Amino acid sequence: MAGVKVCWFSTGISSFVACYLSKDIDEIIYTHVPNQHPDSLRFLHDCEKLLGRKITILQSERYASVDDVIEKTRCINTPYGAPCTKFLKKEVRKKWEAQNFDHHTYVWGYDLNEKRRADRLINTMTDYDHEFPLIENGFTKEDCHALAKELGLKEGTPITYRAGDQPNNALSLNVFNPGEIASTAGTSGVVYGVNGEVNYDPQSRVNTFAHVNHTMEQTRLGVLLCINGTGILNSWVKRNIAPEGISYNEMNVLASKAPIGSAGISILPFGNGAERMLNNKEIGCSIRGVDFNAHGKHHIIRAAQEGIVFSFKYGIDIMEQMGIPVKKIHAGHANMFLSSIFRDTLAGVTGATIELYDTDGSVGAAKGAGIGAGIYKDNNEAFATLDKLDVIEPNIAKRQEYADAYARWKYNINNDIITF
Repeated sequence: MAGVKVCWFSTGISSFVACYLSKDIDEIIYTHVPNQHPDSLRFLHDCEKLLGRKITILQSERYASVDDVIEKTRCINTPYGAPCTKFLKKEVRKKWEAQNFDHHTYVWGYDLNEKRRADRLINTMTDYDHEFPLIENGFTKEDCHALAKELGLKEGTPITYRAGDQPNNALSLNVFNPGEIASTAGTSGVVYGVNGEVNYDPQSRVNTFAHVNHTMEQTRLGVLLCINGTGILNSWVKRNIAPEGISYNEMNVLASKAPIGSAGISILPFGNGAERMLNNKEIGCSIRGVDFNAHGKHHIIRAAQEGIVFSFKYGIDIMEQMGIPVKKIHAGHANMFLSSIFRDTLAGVTGATIELYDTDGSVGAAKGAGIGAGIYKDNNEAFATLDKLDVIEPNIAKRQEYADAYARWKYNINNDIITF
């Protein structure tokens, strides 16, 4: 098997918090000793509820208990440690390692006061990588107890869902399966697609990670395209170019007076830092093709929105090269998606249908927790009441106009990338 990240669980508060803090754990394993305190398994099952996942239980096949080890070895302790620890814990772990041989990453619950012990473990178990979330976060055992109290977690309260902002936004839009796409367009812009196969962009222009419903048995990977220069360009235009005191809606009305392609103006919206999809180059924002005798504010306002959309299209092409077809885009009815110019241009240049919903990330978090807790049997039941506000279909009659405008924009960006 491929190397995995394993948290070795001890049925103590420290190992629980280590599991809670650590990201991307593939498996949590507990080595059970039958005559441990009977509360250990009760605590383990509570932790399963809190973490929202099963904990694998391993047990010695040679010895039935601590007493059994003492009776058979005729030994209670040695200068090198107790035989019961060796045979009931370490030997069980080593058997698992032999059966699952690879370069794994181990997560341990050593706290800040156990740093020497952690260093000793690193020096002795050199075949594996090691992580110590409590030490990395400066946690003592007291901090672990305080964290649980601060979070307001009561015993038996399940933690059934955790996700980053964009996977959570995708969940809020009922995006779970391969080929489904979620998008946001605030200060920065995101196109987030679900892939059913392990794949990646060799240039790392988009990043891939586990989606909210990914399992070892069912591959569901989120592929995220992020563009820094999105709504921030639109707001810059409002402050510096649009007539003073104008609203965003009035800007859209003014921009609609310009034709598709903004009569030859192209704006590269990359003035908010380096862009990952441009191989982390910082090319800046630029306005191309301005004719002082032909163009006005309405052309520039429209060109800004088109430039944002074209940057989406540029990134979507990367995603499609990875095998993620973008045929339907789900988005919340907010930010840039409030603009008909933005929506129509995105549908027109990508050929995708856009569906707008009355939802946001907070709804997604609540729905995700409900699915994990079993309140909903699946995502279809959870989102049965999701309110679809609008559907934007691509205008086939204007397809060539959008394609020509994008080709001109792409010519400019390709020249800039070569220059930088």
